[in-house]
Amino acid sequence: MQSTAVRAASSAALVPAQQAPAPVQEVLNKFHQCSETKQRYQLVLDYADSLPPYPEELQRPENRVLGCAAQAWLDASLDSSGKVQLRAASDSKLTAGLAGVLVSALSGLTPEQLLAVDGTAFLQSLGLGPGVVAPSRASGAANMLASIQRRTRMLMTQLPRFPSLLITSNCLQPQGTFAEAQAQYLQPDAQQVAQLVELLRSKRIGVVAHFYMDPQVQGVLSAAAEQWPHIHISDSLVMADAAVKMAQAGCSTIAVLGVDFMSENVRAVLDEAGLSEVRVYRMATDDIGCSLAEAAESEDYTNYLHEAAQTPSSLHVVYINTSLRTKAVANSLVPTITCTSSNVVQTVLQGFAQVPGLTVWYGPDTYMGRNLAQLFQQLASMPDEVIQELHPAHTAASVRQLLPRFKHFANGTCIVHHIFGGE
Repeated sequence: MQSTAVRAASSAALVPAQQAPAPVQEVLNKFHQCSETKQRYQLVLDYADSLPPYPEELQRPENRVLGCAAQAWLDASLDSSGKVQLRAASDSKLTAGLAGVLVSALSGLTPEQLLAVDGTAFLQSLGLGPGVVAPSRASGAANMLASIQRRTRMLMTQLPRFPSLLITSNCLQPQGTFAEAQAQYLQPDAQQVAQLVELLRSKRIGVVAHFYMDPQVQGVLSAAAEQWPHIHISDSLVMADAAVKMAQAGCSTIAVLGVDFMSENVRAVLDEAGLSEVRVYRMATDDIGCSLAEAAESEDYTNYLHEAAQTPSSLHVVYINTSLRTKAVANSLVPTITCTSSNVVQTVLQGFAQVPGLTVWYGPDTYMGRNLAQLFQQLASMPDEVIQELHPAHTAASVRQLLPRFKHFANGTCIVHHIFGGE
């Protein structure tokens, strides 16, 4: 057993010594000297003790690392010599230990050195298999590393230019890569548009697409919609409603441009409307996944639902960006209602108004759950008349009472929210 552990640790050394900066190699050497799983686990805990105290005032949402099994915070700065200085903390000693490993290895490097470290190879080289940390903790370490590298790029001002379109009287100038795609939205290929319209009309196909589709695609669709009315671009909830209207207007087929749960939702709503004969097509035969939907199918989320089921007077409010299977399984454990971003506040407040002593469990979108918690905290100090414009059954007092009974899932990452909202 011991020799196997040594071989596993050695074979995981994917960062060559001659290429790794000295602090990185020093950390790797410590882990490679551990011959047993228990020793590597203890070493991770020792790194937690190596972290200096993290100032409480820095435990702000913008320093929170999303996607960790526990709460974790991280910030980066450049010292007077131009080297990256990292600070981190967590309310879990194991997660703090993983943060300590990264801080010990990477803090004090130049930005160029830090960004040159192969993060995947480094984490694999530590030999932290399931016997040392659970997969969810390992995923959290990867998220912390990604956050460190992202913050380092910010310090170097190497972020892509914020997308914008400069429109003058006689030209359109895109600023940044994404803006170049947006410009194509405004100037779609006329031949592509004509071909699409002819195909959709001849086969009586309606198209529902999500806002997250590429701008080039949306540009062609928007131009085609001027000639064929059965094209709709919206959020996931309205896509299904639009599909029903298209079917009622004579479309025999609906093409869904979005991830799997959107196609499922369109199919389910069409069936509910008595339109089961209308065919629904996805974009590909392969799975079209969604990070948020996958988070709701994780062991962490199952445990979250079981905790809700064991709590009296619980209501599970699930974001629509989840599969039908997730919704069905959840409802078998705890009463479940589906929401979208446009009605989640009213849904939660209505639940608290109708059921005395209710505990609401929101998930799986951590970003939205955190925003809801912050909103309710703010409402608790506002005048009653302001709160009642949002929901007539609530006052500042009732909002204060619900605060400890509003729960949100802490480990559900929506990639789009994480990129544009998390930091």
